[in-house]
Amino acid sequence: MVLSIVYTSVYWGTVAFIMIWVGLFFLRKKIHESNVSATSQDVAYNQERFGAILDWSVKNIIIHGKPALIISGEFQYWRIPDRSRWETILRLYKSLGLNCVRISFHWGYHSPNQGVYHYNGNRDVSYLLELCEKLRLYVIASPGPYIASDTQAGGIPLWLVANKNIRLRHLHCSFWKKWDPNYYAFSKEWFESLLPLLVPHQITEKSKGCIIAVQLENKLVERQLGFPMAIADELKSLTVASRALGVTVPLLTNDLSDEGSFTSKTNENKNEGFWKGFFLGPGFSLDLYGISKKVVFAPSLIKGADPSTTEEAIWDSWEPSIVSKGFDQTEEKSKVVGAVLSGMPVVISELQAGTANYPTSALTYDDIYSFYGAELTSILLESALSQGSYLTSLYTPYGGTNWGTLGSPDTYTSYDHASCIREYGHISGQYRKLRLSLLFIRSFKECIVNSERDQMPFTTVSEPDIINSCRNDDEVSREKRFHVPQTQSGCRTDLLPKFK
Repeated sequence: MVLSIVYTSVYWGTVAFIMIWVGLFFLRKKIHESNVSATSQDVAYNQERFGAILDWSVKNIIIHGKPALIISGEFQYWRIPDRSRWETILRLYKSLGLNCVRISFHWGYHSPNQGVYHYNGNRDVSYLLELCEKLRLYVIASPGPYIASDTQAGGIPLWLVANKNIRLRHLHCSFWKKWDPNYYAFSKEWFESLLPLLVPHQITEKSKGCIIAVQLENKLVERQLGFPMAIADELKSLTVASRALGVTVPLLTNDLSDEGSFTSKTNENKNEGFWKGFFLGPGFSLDLYGISKKVVFAPSLIKGADPSTTEEAIWDSWEPSIVSKGFDQTEEKSKVVGAVLSGMPVVISELQAGTANYPTSALTYDDIYSFYGAELTSILLESALSQGSYLTSLYTPYGGTNWGTLGSPDTYTSYDHASCIREYGHISGQYRKLRLSLLFIRSFKECIVNSERDQMPFTTVSEPDIINSCRNDDEVSREKRFHVPQTQSGCRTDLLPKFK
């Protein structure tokens, strides 16, 4: 009897084991299917041809042979549908100390119906790029097709969303993607409409060109807990289309978190372990790997804010570990990715500057601004600098307004974002505090962009909620040391120079 039970258990255990491996084999075969014959090297930035104009090292971006400190801000022209206001706001960005803007181009805003594209009036992207060149602002162009940005369908046109035969972003079902040639055809049509307007403004195409990078897709997660959440062809096809349409500047990603989505430089994920190498199959990467950083979330309500009471509204303090946990390993993780991507610098494609608000929240944008205070954006930017991120884009110094059906269903008309410039044009305390930080940072730019983190800073901090980060511009002599005391509880921080 006992032998019979053992025999039966072994038998069915063996059958189950074989069935699992057969299933994994066919699943692997399905994942490995490729509809785009290109490798990362085939579509990489041509450093041999354009390296003298734009290049990068493990520390920084290099423009015309000089290390550059790129501090960018999101600019969503489609939330400001009055082109006469564009220059005013961009000049405020410039006065703030920004030298770059990231522009997310909204597919649905330009395409009200299938096959129809408008680029005139308040949709004139050529005028916008000429304006950036006039103001000497660099541009990170983000054509999507999916741009997120708290906009309906992430910028995908509603006429395409309504087509039940299209699998948006190749999503076959929940947590599973399958190549959809029809969705790609429409995405390619959008690129064929927009990119020819952007190409002439690349820094690699004319001496005063403003576009220094093109970000493809947005927050496209390749794997979650080791399982595939995207397919290589999804990004590969957009890359091939972009290069074919004349994009010659570096291509950039914006990962939802610093988990290394689309960072495999080899075609078969070799030397990345059995699961990634055998099962997940062919890897793919763009030229630069960027990440999103949002670390301080507003509470859902204010204590004592009930209008039926007379109790004074109060805020809880920020948790002491929020900022440190959000940034402490950014540089370390990026260096691991950078080793794969041939000495890539730390890039933060989206750094929190305020936040969106939602109809279900009990707070107004004024409440959220009160919670964050005037120091939020400067704290987070200085924390990013302490991690060596010398290409950082703030999301967003100015939010604007969700006109018509632009906003996603979980937002409302105002997109104030409780940030540096309020929806109605008011220059907030965040703007003034950030401008002070950027004035100092610009003054010592040459030293900062060449600095490396000191793993053993000589200064200790007695306050428990303040972390001291130290960067040296010369790792041998430590001639100049830059200390970044990072508060974790919402107090003012300053980037302080210390000279030996």
